Amino acid sequence: MPYITASDYLLHIQDMQIQQVINSNEAIRDAANLLAIAEARSYLIQKYNIDAELAKTGTDRDAQMLSTIIDISIYHLHTRIAPRNIPELRQVKYDNAIAWLKMCAYGEITPALTKIDPTQGMRTRFGGNTKNINQY
Repeated sequence: MPYITASDYLLHIQDMQIQQVINSNEAIRDAANLLAIAEARSYLIQKYNIDAELAKTGTDRDAQMLSTIIDISIYHLHTRIAPRNIPELRQVKYDNAIAWLKMCAYGEITPALTKIDPTQGMRTRFGGNTKNINQY
């Protein structure tokens, strides 16, 4: 089951409007979902176990993460129609979504996602090479 379902869009956009944007072609919405997920994943993959979050379904999903991905997806759907005539609301929501992802990536805010554990048991050696004798 995919991370985003068709009913998840209803909080962000009316069903009639989404049907106009995708021309009743569900493959277009699925492609926009994959693009939005890939974009969000690229920001969060270094610090968070994003694949575990994307495997969740239903109410187990993080609401903020879901909302962010849907905003990005709707923005990409609008760029498909008229790249230079995107509604201002969609542009603002997209900018806010990217800003949220960047803040998560930089550690300014902490989403309710599972963090990646750093590798354990690695030793750090510091010092240098043995001193060379440069006298003859």
